[in-house]
Amino acid sequence: MKEFPELFKRLRKARRLTQKELAEKLGITRTMVSAYENAMRLPGHETLTRIALFFCVSMDYLYGINDREVMHPTHVSEKLNTVISAAIDYKNDSKES
Repeated sequence: MKEFPELFKRLRKARRLTQKELAEKLGITRTMVSAYENAMRLPGHETLTRIALFFCVSMDYLYGINDREVMHPTHVSEKLNTVISAAIDYKNDSKES
């Protein structure tokens, strides 16, 4: 099984996102993305949930319990990506209010 930092980085690169772009989509800082990828920190449950939703993978996959992804990010339609991004943006906007 792969560890979270390796999985997280691979998922980001599969989407061809920079750390900054991913950070913006997840509502976290680029520094946190770097810390996750370099095994300096692990995300909390809420952030891990956003990561799973964004990349369309199971929590078990991110926790390293299961080697099988639910859905590979390159197979996600652009429309679904838009819906997921909008949901994450909505959640982030709700927190700021």
